[in-house]
Amino acid sequence: MNVVKPAIASAAMIAVGAMASAEGVSVTASANMGLKFKEQEDPAVQDLSFHHEFDVTFAASSMTDTGLEFGGSMTLDNNEGASGKEDEKDPKKFSGTVANEASVYISGAFGKISIGDIAAGDEVGGIKDVGFDGIGADDQAETLRGKTKHPVRYEGTFGQITLSGSLDGDDDWGLGVKVAMEGFGGGVGYASDKTLTVVGGGSFGSISGNVLFSSRGDDPGAGVMNSKKAIGADISFDAGGGTSITAAYSQSKENGMEAVKGVGIGVSYVLGGGATLMAGVGEHKEQAVGDIGISMKF
Repeated sequence: MNVVKPAIASAAMIAVGAMASAEGVSVTASANMGLKFKEQEDPAVQDLSFHHEFDVTFAASSMTDTGLEFGGSMTLDNNEGASGKEDEKDPKKFSGTVANEASVYISGAFGKISIGDIAAGDEVGGIKDVGFDGIGADDQAETLRGKTKHPVRYEGTFGQITLSGSLDGDDDWGLGVKVAMEGFGGGVGYASDKTLTVVGGGSFGSISGNVLFSSRGDDPGAGVMNSKKAIGADISFDAGGGTSITAAYSQSKENGMEAVKGVGIGVSYVLGGGATLMAGVGEHKEQAVGDIGISMKF
């Protein structure tokens, strides 16, 4: 039995937890639990499964005498797919704890420079999913934008405009521009693999929504003919009393291939104290999917 990774994770939680009261150090957590459904073609595979996650994020920051801020953060992720370690009782399930999204940064009037496990610069937004863990209604719309993470990222906000850029080696990069106004926001991203992403969203009283379009072109010079388009949208209605209803649709189509779709509708009810009851049902890749459970924030 391999106990090295769990031991390291436990030691990290104890050590950082002991410092949580220190100035500039914070600990936040999120979790979920519930029942998931996915229609299976193989009758030997169960359609229903229980699911849980528990994530803890540690963040620390400070400032130099000259006003330069610096810091970092890391998330410990514990769920059925965290480590790839097989469950002896059920080889289809996995469990474990791993460190994700670890990064460090410096920031000032010039903006923020981060190094680590961070989003690409062309990731300028997305659409909503439904359900407590997500049934994949948004997946196909988001297959192109910010497809890979980059180790170096710059971000700067100047008034209502935010600029972002990321780099991984000499020829893998992403650029983005976002605009935020009262009741509306949008962005445009472009990546080195010729992927263009446009996203926008807004709220009008009790109704809000988002739309996304991405397109990747062919690269005849490099002999790459893999053009692809992806679209998606969501709309939410605040019914009052902590209840909201959300519907989402996404589709992607690669050159010469059939379109792949995802669609879903869900409802959520705020229980209070950071807990929300959520449920969703729909279809993803021509398979019926759904879930019901509780999302928690601490």
